[in-house]
Amino acid sequence: MPTEKQPRDNNPSQWDKLDQKESQLWRGSLLLLLVLACAFAFSSWEHLRNLPERLGAVPVGIVVLIALFGFYVWRKRREIAELRGFVRGLQRSTSAPPSEQQIAQLLDLVSRSQHGYRELIDSLDHIVFTLSLTGEIQLVNRRFVELLRLNFNDVIHHPFEEFLSEPTPAEAEHGLARFIERRSWSGSVRARLKKTGEVRFFQCMLHAVVHEDRVVGISGLAEDVTAQRESEARFTELFETIQEGMFLSNPEGALLEVNPALVRMLGFDSRDELLQVNTHELYVDPAELEQLQREVDARGAVRNREISLRR
Repeated sequence: MPTEKQPRDNNPSQWDKLDQKESQLWRGSLLLLLVLACAFAFSSWEHLRNLPERLGAVPVGIVVLIALFGFYVWRKRREIAELRGFVRGLQRSTSAPPSEQQIAQLLDLVSRSQHGYRELIDSLDHIVFTLSLTGEIQLVNRRFVELLRLNFNDVIHHPFEEFLSEPTPAEAEHGLARFIERRSWSGSVRARLKKTGEVRFFQCMLHAVVHEDRVVGISGLAEDVTAQRESEARFTELFETIQEGMFLSNPEGALLEVNPALVRMLGFDSRDELLQVNTHELYVDPAELEQLQREVDARGAVRNREISLRR
């Protein structure tokens, strides 16, 4: 059985120190650039006044160009910092998953960056990709090609149906019109890899790539939840086949789920019939249920307790 890739363990304090040092370096570089521009203008002022009129604007243009370059560098650094922040948030998302709005902002940054910031998106344990509306793969991160066991050159500019037999192109085409209208989608996807025939499950969020108010592509973020699905399937199989009676209920006593063994034990004809009964009606002595609930609230669990239920 394939093993799921473990998330990278990043030290938050180390991240903060690196960010602080980088910020100091950028601020120092931009300040030095500004000082050099001003010093050049001041020291060359007398020479500038003696230049022919047609060349008088050249030094001013150089100063303006330096200033524009500084602004461009500052804006790019801010964009990188924003993307890095989202990457860090996703890497720490085991206890607090990112919101749909945060993921949408991340996908928007990825779609605008095109092939830039490769190291940042490659550091993600999530799959990141962008597709054209025809299904051609335009950008992927390292996690995607590792899953396919291919190289980047074997994937970029190839249609996704070359690598996945599920979902089929017909299924993808069916949902495309609705996606273009809503410009976003999130949900679970079952995928079958063509190369190995392996079936994997992903929790996905898709975000429209928009140019001049027109959808021109799809940006996606996918988390591999195959191990979780397999665990749920094993639990479901155990729940259905175990010979002991099992049930799940809420604090008010409403039954949420029961297994076939409990249905047989209590003499009901079907699972649906038993689900209509409140647990308070099942106990021979209602006080026994109240005592159990108090113990569960106090201890978190009750073990090896004999109970009497009505058949």
